[in-house]
This record gives sequence, structure tokens and C-alpha cells, in this order.
Amino acid sequence: MFAVMGGSDIPDGIEGEFVSLIQNNDDVNYEWKSNDESTPLAIKVFNRDFINNNFSTDHNAPAVHILGENIQYLRHKIEKRKRQLSRINASVQQVESKKENHKELLDGEKTSTARVINEVIGGRYDRRNLDSTLPRIRVNSPNYLLDEEQVENLKKTLATASDYQSIAIQKPVLPDFNLYVSQCHELLSRTATNQAIQALKENSELENWLRTALNLHQETDTCHFCGGDIEKSIFDSLRGHFDKEQEKLRADVNLLLSQIPESINYTIPQQSSIYPHLRTEYSKTVQELEIWRQKFVSVLATLRSSLQEKIEDNLDQALNLEIELPSTEEWEQHWENLEAINSTQNELTNNTSTLISESKSKLEDHYIAKLIQSFDFESHGEKQDWYDALLEKYSCLKQACTEKISTLEAEIRRSSVAVEKLNEILLLILPEGHIEVFPITENTFEFRRNGVAATNLSDGERTAVTFAYFLVSLEDNDQKLEDTIVFIDDPISSLDSNHVYSVWALINERLKTAKQLFVSTHNNELFLLIKDEWINRNSNFKTDHAGYWISRIIDDQGYHHSKIENLPHLLRINKSEYQFIFSLLYKFTENENSTIHEAYTSPNLLRKLLEAYLGFRQPSGGNWKGKLDLLFEEEAKRKEIYKFSDDASHLQKPTRIQEHPYYINNAQSICKEVLDALKKVDIMHYNSLCECI
Repeated sequence: MFAVMGGSDIPDGIEGEFVSLIQNNDDVNYEWKSNDESTPLAIKVFNRDFINNNFSTDHNAPAVHILGENIQYLRHKIEKRKRQLSRINASVQQVESKKENHKELLDGEKTSTARVINEVIGGRYDRRNLDSTLPRIRVNSPNYLLDEEQVENLKKTLATASDYQSIAIQKPVLPDFNLYVSQCHELLSRTATNQAIQALKENSELENWLRTALNLHQETDTCHFCGGDIEKSIFDSLRGHFDKEQEKLRADVNLLLSQIPESINYTIPQQSSIYPHLRTEYSKTVQELEIWRQKFVSVLATLRSSLQEKIEDNLDQALNLEIELPSTEEWEQHWENLEAINSTQNELTNNTSTLISESKSKLEDHYIAKLIQSFDFESHGEKQDWYDALLEKYSCLKQACTEKISTLEAEIRRSSVAVEKLNEILLLILPEGHIEVFPITENTFEFRRNGVAATNLSDGERTAVTFAYFLVSLEDNDQKLEDTIVFIDDPISSLDSNHVYSVWALINERLKTAKQLFVSTHNNELFLLIKDEWINRNSNFKTDHAGYWISRIIDDQGYHHSKIENLPHLLRINKSEYQFIFSLLYKFTENENSTIHEAYTSPNLLRKLLEAYLGFRQPSGGNWKGKLDLLFEEEAKRKEIYKFSDDASHLQKPTRIQEHPYYINNAQSICKEVLDALKKVDIMHYNSLCECI
């Protein structure tokens, strides 16, 4: 992981990716991902891969090809980058071609629409005009769409704009039909009785003639028609028929009938005199107005027929009037609409150029809106954005690839190593080996032992030589150690134990100024030296160091798991692991819910505890098995303890796991017997260990 963060490729055969949380100098956290082209961090890693990549034989002689990385490897990476650059260029051409083809599809639709608009409105209209108008229409294209009739009317308006004149519309005054209704209600509800003559009631013409004759004979008894005398009884009979109250009611009804008009009429311009693009609205308004007029005429007819019915045979009866009055607000609105059309017509007539301009604009907007409705602009835009994003990505990859090639080429040109510094470090690591470096070419170095070519370098010598180069190369090419994160993995691998102190001294002295330093090791002696120097003394290094270990556990199904955890406190503060081992066994014996992992590891821990304690109690020679009598008197118990601690710590198999909880209980009981025996024979030592927990 650290090597990849420093710029190395992920090894072949390893899949997946990782994300690291990095904190910069300003204490700001950011993510570094292994699957992108992020700039490598200033990290140098010494591990087995570094040894393999930087140590090789050449020229048919024992020699070491030491560079920042092997020249052949660097050239391989350059060729790989160049092939990648070629693929990127090919991909760019392909995307640009697809983008252009996609753009031409829309351009063709725009050109066709612009051609239609030019044919309709003229004025050398082209795609540039359309492009300038398009953004405004896209905001809400449905608002600009017209139906076929509207389009045809606008076309006619353009063709005949100069053929139309101003018009005049005179709004008629409506009769006060609320008053008529009120008066009608009053008359229909009135009644007047008389001594009616049945023959006259059945003959209205005769009745009207006699009504006139009676009025002519008010002052005489002689008949003006025949000259004879008129009997008084006849006059009395006629006066009873034509009662004054009833005649008054009749006269009032006739008066109201004479006042109520039979209809209402108005004169408006013919539709042909209206501009074509206004005709749809004009026709609609005229129809609505006529519907209202018919309602009004129907009301008038109802009033007149009710009054007529009253006169004919119902003066002595009250009649009801049920009628629904039309809304005068509708009447006013219809006339407002007509007057608005009239005003528009006259304004356009007085300014024909404005009419033509507005008609052209509406038609242009309409055809552009049709284009927007038929062509998926949103999808097209997303596709173009996708092409642009892809091209931008390729551009970044191309730039990164080019820069990487330049960096690798510069690294090949600058790659060199100081022979004097290498020999100085080798003298510290391998003082008895008499290994020296001699340059053959600029980048090739032969290793000699006592002045003779070292024909067979051991793994330990190869590790020492490569580690020496690693330390020298940390500040190669003007790189500052203060800006570099260093990771060293098992630097004494394959080295004898007498080299531990020299390697530790080199790390302690030469890497103390590194920005961050990580050291991992399987060697307990090196671990104790580093822990004591870094964690406890803090003599050469900054404070707040972290210590970790790899915790390996076995779950109840027998699967092994590993994870990095903080170094346990007892391992951190003590030079020996003795106290820590005791704490693990103590907690295991006291835990009612112990895990199979604790039971699985307990034999090995118990053996280490017994080796340390018994060896201290009886330093004289002999296997720890022979010293178990210091804790147990019974021979059988000593054999059981030895069998569990020695055999079980080496011969455990996954099948043992299937024995739990029996295996856990058995392991707990044996460990507890040992701790109880220790407490019994050496209470002060036992209590002191307990205080450490």
C-alpha cells in the first residue's frame, strides 16, 4: 500500500483498490485513492520488492544494477506510458468524431427549421438567427406553439397586412330588465274581480268593441249606432263586466307590454374585415355574445308572454314568474373583448410595420418551439456534456502520462549513486564481510570482497547492500528527507542477530529527520530496541509515536483473521513480553465467556510463561520440563502441564476447534492450575504480576 502511494504500480495478480485518509501540514484531511491518477506522495519503501527490483547481476559477472529503479524497468514504464498515450490519442479522436456527428445531427435539424422560417417570413433568416432565439424559447416552448389555424392566419396577415382598415364597434345600451322583471312580478301578483259576462269573456273582439262603445255612451242613453234607446239594465250589466279596477290593471299590463322590447340588436363588423390572426378570437367572442343575446331575448319573451297571459284570462288571479336572469358581467366582458380586438385592429392598421414584425416573431417562435418539441434537446445536451467530460478526462490523462514520461526520462538521466556513501554504510552493516562497491558504468556497480569480485553474495549481504543503497538514495535527485515518508519492512531479514544493533543504529541516526517513519519487523530484538528508543526515551525523534501489532485471531468456524491494532499497554511499557503473556493468561482464566481463539493460543502462551519463569527461578541448564517440580509435586500433573504446553502449542489443528466448549474449558482449567501454583509457591511474584495488569 505504501509503495503504491509512493508511485509504484499495484503488483500483478492483486485486484481491488484502497483509499487512504491523509492529513497534510495544515491538519486538513483528504482522501488518496489508488485507482486514479493522483500525484504520488513523497514515500520511500524498503522491502523485499525493493531488493528484487534494485539488485541484479550483469556483464556476466557478479554486479549490482542499482538505480532509483532499474533502468530497464524505467524504460519499460516509459514504453508502457507511450502505448497508453497512443491509446488516449486514438480515444480522443474517436470521441471527437462522435461528438461532431452528434452535433451535426442537431445542426441539420436547425438548418431545416431555419430554411422553413426563411420561406415563411423572409428576410434572409438562417441558423445564426435561430441560435440567438433558441435559448429564450427553450425556457417554456409550449407557450409559443400555435395551432394550424393560427399559423395560417398569421401567414395571411403577412400577405395582406396593407389590405385592412380601421373598424368601429358601438356597444348598445341594455334595457333595464331588472326593472321590467320587478314590475312584471308586481302586475302578475295583482288581481281585479268583476261581474263578467260569459259571452264577452269568450269573445275578445266583441268584448273590446263593447268596451269602446261603453266609453262613447257615458253621457247619453241613445245608441249612436242604431239611434234607439238603451235600457238602463244593459248599461248596468256592461259596467259590471268592465269594472274600473280591472280595467286599471289591464291598462297597466298593456303599458308594461308596450315598454318591454321584443329583442335587442347591435351591429358589429363582418369577420372578413378583421385581420386573419385576430379572427379566431373575434369569432369566439362574437359567438359568446350572441349566446348571451339569445338568453336575454328569451327572458324578454318570457316576460311578454306572462303579461299577455295575465291580460287574456287571469286579471282576477295572481300568477307566478320563474325566470333566470343572464349575467350582465358576461355582457360587459364580451364587449370588452370586442373592444380590445377593435383597438388591436386599429393600432395595427395605423402601424403596419409593427403588425408584420409581430407576426414574423410569432411564426419564428412557433417553428423553433416545434423543433424543441420534436428534438430531445435535454438528452442532446447531456450527451454533449458527457463527450466534453470524457475529453477533459482524456486531456488530464494525456497530461499526466506526458508528465510521467518526462519524469521517468529525467530519472534515467539523473540516476546515479554515491559510491563513497555506499561503502561507508556497508562498513557499518557488514564490518566483517569486507564488502566494497566499485563502479563499472554510470549505473552499474560491482561488489568485491577483499578486493575480489564477490561471486556469491548471501541473502543477508544482498539485503545489507540494498538497504545501504536505499539509505543513500533517500536524498537523491535533490529530494529532502524532511519531506519524505519512509517505510522500512524487516530491514534485518536474512541478517545474523549480531547485525541488529548496526541496522538499528543506522535507522536511529540517519532517518530521525524523516517526515514520518514506519518500521515493521518480525524480530523481537529489533522490536524491543526500536520500542525503547522511540516510545520510551524519545531521544532522537518527535513525541507522540504510535506502536502497533498485527493481531491474528481464529473465529468459531476456524477461519483466520488479521488486523492492525494499537500495541497493548504492557508490551509498550515493558522491555519483556513476560508481563503481557501473564496478563493474557490471567484474563483467559477469569473470563466466563472466553473465545476459541484464546483457548487456541493458550498452550503457546503458557509455554512461554513457564520457560521465562522457570528459567529465572533455576538459571542452571536443563529443559524447562525438568523444572516443573518447582510448581507441581505430582509427576502426573507435571506431565499433563508439559503435554499441554509443549505438544499443543506445536501440533494444534483446526479439528481441535470442533471440540469446544470442551476444549475451552480444558484449556482454562490447565492454565488456571499453573497460575494458582505460581501464586502458591511465589505469592510476591504473582502479586507483582497482577499489579502490572
